[in-house]
Amino acid sequence: MKKIFAAIAAFVMMLLLNITAFAAGGELTVDQAKQAALDFAGVKEADACFTRAFKSWDDGRELFEVEFYADNTEYDVDVDARTGRITDFSTEFHGRGNQTVISSYHARYDALDDIFDFNDDDVFDWD
Repeated sequence: MKKIFAAIAAFVMMLLLNITAFAAGGELTVDQAKQAALDFAGVKEADACFTRAFKSWDDGRELFEVEFYADNTEYDVDVDARTGRITDFSTEFHGRGNQTVISSYHARYDALDDIFDFNDDDVFDWD
C-alpha cells in the first residue's frame, strides 16, 4: 500500500511541476508575438503600423495572427503561441500612385476593407 501511495504522490508531484513550468513561461504575450513578427520580417517597430494581432487556432495549435504595414507593404504573420516560431508569412504590396509610404490612415482603411468589403472608389477620393 505504501508503494502505491508513493507512486501516486510522485506522479502528482511531477504533474504539478510540469504545470508550474508551463505557466511560468509556456506562452507568448501579444507584444512578444508582434516582436517575433517584426524580427522575422526585418522591420523596425518604429516603421510598422499594426492593424491587428489576436489569438486563434489553426491545425490544432494556438497561434497569434499579426498584421502590420511598413512602407507600402502589408505583412501577415502567424506566430506559434507557445514556441514563437513563425508558421506562416506573406506580404502584399499596396502601391498607390507616387506615394512612397502608406499612411496609418490607409493601413487602417485597408484592414477595415478586408472585413467590410468597402468599395473605395465610391467612398473615398484618394487624390
